[in-house]
Amino acid sequence: NFDKPKFPLNPSLKGLARIAGSNPEMWTDIFLTNRGSVLQAMNVFEKNFSQIKKALSQKNAAALKKLIANANKHSA
Repeated sequence: NFDKPKFPLNPSLKGLARIAGSNPEMWTDIFLTNRGSVLQAMNVFEKNFSQIKKALSQKNAAALKKLIANANKHSA
C-alpha cells in the first residue's frame, strides 16, 4: 500500500495518480513486457532520489544545486 501525501498534488502528480488508478491487469502487462527498461529506469531514479535525499537531510545547498543543474542538463 502507498501512503497518501499530506499535501495537495500538483497537476502532474494528479495525472500520475490517475494512471496509477487505472486497470491493474493492463499495467502488469506493460511492466512485465518492458521489465528490463522499467528496472533500469527505477535503478537510476533510486540513485538520484537517494542523492537528493542525502543532500537535503544534510542541508547541503551546494550538492542540491549541483544535482539540480545536472538534472537540468539532461531534461528536455
